Amino acid sequence: MGSIDSSVPLRAIVRGCEMILQFAPADRSDLDSEIVEAALAQCLITMGDAGSDLPVSFRAENDHIPWTDMIALRDRLRHRYWGTTADLLWSEALAIPGLLPQLRAILESAEGR
Repeated sequence: MGSIDSSVPLRAIVRGCEMILQFAPADRSDLDSEIVEAALAQCLITMGDAGSDLPVSFRAENDHIPWTDMIALRDRLRHRYWGTTADLLWSEALAIPGLLPQLRAILESAEGR
């Protein structure tokens, strides 16, 4: 397998964050829709997939991002979905506003902007 352009998976991660911010409810008590829960889970799975496609050296250079946690969450959501709770999805959604600006800055750097 050839070398992957880091901006490709980074764009997928940024897009996943943006989508979560679009449809995550403003209050935890509103997270009672199976459709919203499934959408949040799918975004987090996609973000973990994309994170695993980033070279280890790239992740090490940007170790302030919780890549390992992102990838582990993908594994948990994909392979142990019966253990997924709304509380887990909510706690992950709460982290997105702090994570997104950092990811955008890394993406801009990777794209040479």
